[in-house]
Amino acid sequence: MRVASVSLKAAFIAVLHLNYVAAAGDSSLYTALLDVADSLGETQPQSDISPVVELAKKNKDKLDQVSAHGETDAVTACDVFATLFPGKYADQSSGDYTAEVERPISGTCWLKSTCFFEAHTTSDVAFGLKIVTTLGTKFATRSGGHQQNVGFSSIEDGVVLDLSRLTSSSLSEDHKTVRLGTGNRWGEVYNRLEEYGLGAVGGRSGDVGVGGLILGVGIPFFSSKYGFACDNVQQFEVVLANSTVVNATANSHPDLFKALKGGGPNYGIVTHFTLYTIPTDIWYHVAQYNESDYKQVLSAIVATQAKMEDDSNAGVLFSGSNGTMMVGMLYAEPTENPPVFSAFDSLKPIRTLAPPTIGTIAKLVDFFTANSPTARYLSFATSYETDLDLYKSAYGSFISRQHFTSPTKGALQYGIQTITKAAVQAGQKRGGNWLGMKPVSTNWWHVVAAWFDEKDDKAALEASTGMMKNMTNLATDAGKYLDFQFQNDADVSQSPLKSYGEENFKKFAAVAASYDPQQVFQKLQNSGFKISKA
Repeated sequence: MRVASVSLKAAFIAVLHLNYVAAAGDSSLYTALLDVADSLGETQPQSDISPVVELAKKNKDKLDQVSAHGETDAVTACDVFATLFPGKYADQSSGDYTAEVERPISGTCWLKSTCFFEAHTTSDVAFGLKIVTTLGTKFATRSGGHQQNVGFSSIEDGVVLDLSRLTSSSLSEDHKTVRLGTGNRWGEVYNRLEEYGLGAVGGRSGDVGVGGLILGVGIPFFSSKYGFACDNVQQFEVVLANSTVVNATANSHPDLFKALKGGGPNYGIVTHFTLYTIPTDIWYHVAQYNESDYKQVLSAIVATQAKMEDDSNAGVLFSGSNGTMMVGMLYAEPTENPPVFSAFDSLKPIRTLAPPTIGTIAKLVDFFTANSPTARYLSFATSYETDLDLYKSAYGSFISRQHFTSPTKGALQYGIQTITKAAVQAGQKRGGNWLGMKPVSTNWWHVVAAWFDEKDDKAALEASTGMMKNMTNLATDAGKYLDFQFQNDADVSQSPLKSYGEENFKKFAAVAASYDPQQVFQKLQNSGFKISKA
């Protein structure tokens, strides 16, 4: 129903605000913050709590007035953040405001938020969440800012809870796990672990944040051997909607633990992840081929996918755009020229981007990170069973669709992400997930529109949606279409949570209802793949 008058709209907003105040209890913001401090004292360092408590006590009258006044605008909440968190706050008067706005990799997400709260600790997150929930203020959370969907990690007329300063990392004494703050970038993680001869199962580009990738499933280089990034978490530290902190593991809060494996931002704010470590020494070779050879290259990929079912060390990357195709041949062991890639031996690349190398995960990630410019992005995802004829017909269609503007100003990018039966089974061995993936040889296909000029926004959307519809039709007609949508690559118009299957979706929804009964993350959180919008 459309709100027809200003007075009616104001009344609606007032009722919404009162609901959130009731959810937080009848206490003032001041009292609510002291309650949070008491709760945090059981698990968090006192040095992270005391400065906020002291400032709250000094400004008790102001905090009580805010609570009594009942304003829901973001300006009021931002004033509270400025009062309680000096040095951790930015608004339009701040020198670093523009840098905060432009932190996301996609220029489409550069929204001018009312303010940014720069959390440095788990306690900061708990206090910050209590402020926005008590005042009924809309918010967004952001770690790496690599999400391409507008409003997922940005907001206008609201507060961004910026988690990018949560960059702590600590390796366990036995070196089997590493605890990471959600604001870490994968490149930084790999470089630190490399000093110990270790790596982790995470992102393939160094500028991607830890948090968003894992909560959206996360494709690593070697999914056949280790499963997906979300499968390799031992523990999630989570700030719940009521600002309490819990640690979710396979044995403690096991339902929440499962839901956080690819379930998106529906249950709380994850501040730290404890991941299993893996060896860092690997082999890789990255080559570039002419677009005119796409049938031969795709034939080699399909042949390699078949061999990968018997060799879980192998992985393949494929990306095509602007007349060329990039193929990454990756091996999880330091083995020279693994025979699993022999189908490429007869092909002649036009350029060697990375020669056959025994190196490390960190060095491989450095290579791919160098090819991630700041631009404007859209991305769509689907999946289908491996089939050579389908691969060829789809890429042939892409060649005629890839240019929606001048090649120097932007183009579509076509991605093949090879997923084996072993990848699905590896996740099951690590405790399982609720992603509903079939154990078959699969392509997690995606198309990305990348461009620089805002004037091309409409053309980019039409080109990417057109390619997505065409790919879906081709896969359906071939009888190879799969429901699964990879969340990290999906567009806001898609529904990856529903693509996990109805029964699994019910499980995710039940966990959200249990841990967030007031639906803070459905109603106050700005956007994201939310259960309420699936």
